[in-house]
Amino acid sequence: MISYEGLSQVLSAKNMTKTDLVTVLHISSRTIAKIAKGEKISQRTMQKIADFLSCDVSSLVKTVSLNPILQTLRDEKKARISGGLYHELQVRMTYNSNHIEGSKLSEDQTRMIFRNEHS
Repeated sequence: MISYEGLSQVLSAKNMTKTDLVTVLHISSRTIAKIAKGEKISQRTMQKIADFLSCDVSSLVKTVSLNPILQTLRDEKKARISGGLYHELQVRMTYNSNHIEGSKLSEDQTRMIFRNEHS
């Protein structure tokens, strides 16, 4: 699912509506309907909107998973949260993969490598 919450927030802050984009940028009403339904629109159109609003595409649109765990992982990765679910999964999967390959690093040593990378 696609969330255009960021787009709505930026438009609101500029006292604009999605319909204004049709007029100003000559975006089709079908595209506006896709945005309203949370459907994906072309990267080119999103870039056109972002350029007009003077912001990054990533601040306007994001992919949202219906799976809450997957969404948590995506959000934590993007925010680079140390010690969260994504970080813990990253450490443990790396440790186990390296252990299978014969690495002698302990899980704590593996964790220190990730801690140093996030510093």
